[in-house]
Amino acid sequence: MKKDKNNYFENKGFQLNGIRCLSSKDAYPLLIKKAILIDMRKEYETNYRIFDVPDILYISDGQIKKNSAVLPGSTPLIFADNVGLVSKEVVTFLAKKGFTNVSMLIGGVVDWVKQGFPVKKDPNYELVGQCGCKLKPKNPKRTINRSYSESGPHS
Repeated sequence: MKKDKNNYFENKGFQLNGIRCLSSKDAYPLLIKKAILIDMRKEYETNYRIFDVPDILYISDGQIKKNSAVLPGSTPLIFADNVGLVSKEVVTFLAKKGFTNVSMLIGGVVDWVKQGFPVKKDPNYELVGQCGCKLKPKNPKRTINRSYSESGPHS
């Protein structure tokens, strides 16, 4: 995927400090056509709500930084997390390594949901509690079908 001459994200979103940034509105049609979403959230963060797009991989930011070879071929990739902080770091890291068909989702899953883009939800994993330190799933039972990997992509 390094130094791809056909930059899929050219003229999409905006460029900031060498990073291609996409809003949910910009990213969604690209994800429907060809791009793959890389969800870097921790497994417990994806129990309640996941992006509902055709091609999605669950790969941690740590795994990507250890071995960028886990990323698929020359397919355009959009990196996402909860609010866009981790994806910015990873896309910056990959850009420095020569990757061109990578971008980040501005605002992560929080903005994605806020703007009404599709997600799959498992109500059993909705978090409840008095404050952030006491949040727990309502009724933890895995029902959403998704793959998660610390060692590489699985779809």
